[in-house]
Amino acid sequence: MPVIYFLIRFDLYHNYDRTVVHFHSAITHSHGYWHLWRFG
Repeated sequence: MPVIYFLIRFDLYHNYDRTVVHFHSAITHSHGYWHLWRFG
């Protein structure tokens, strides 16, 4: 039982990290495009 719990927690943390990275990447990209459009 503890092993399954650990695997589930590990999977949740891994997915959370991936989601945060993708979200931050999307914000950075859209912010960069906004700057190009605004000041370019």
